Amino acid sequence: MSDKLSQNKLEIKHTGMAIECGTLEVLLNAVVHQPVFVMPLQRVVSNGAQAMRQWAVFLSAQPSIKLSPVYYATFFAAEAMGLGQSVGLTYPYRFIEATALERGNELQEELTRCLCQVMKHNPRVSNIVMPARYRLPDEWVWSARSKADQIVLREQHWVLSQ
Repeated sequence: MSDKLSQNKLEIKHTGMAIECGTLEVLLNAVVHQPVFVMPLQRVVSNGAQAMRQWAVFLSAQPSIKLSPVYYATFFAAEAMGLGQSVGLTYPYRFIEATALERGNELQEELTRCLCQVMKHNPRVSNIVMPARYRLPDEWVWSARSKADQIVLREQHWVLSQ
């Protein structure tokens, strides 16, 4: 039995095997009657004395051919900044209340529902699998800022546009 930890670095073996989609439409055009994986994500990033919390919804899909790339998109639901109990939303609108973190969770749930609703009515999506995702590096997931034209912020809630 060895006490040594492996010193092998993790690396992506095949570049080009993942494609970031800037919009929901691009991702949906890449799939052909196949499942889309949906994963609500949260993270906390230390920012000096304060912490930033982010809520997002990550979508990923891979055509049935095993050598085809994974298509992915990240939709930001909310962001909060603060210290201890003094936390306020900074995205998608400013909200400074004791319930800001709860509101972040609610915004994530709303955005997830809206994305699933759009995909449910798209004939290119065979089914929605949640919670599930193709595992990609966190840097890729969190740096993507995708848009869904069908989803808008109305009266401080994520809703489907008319």
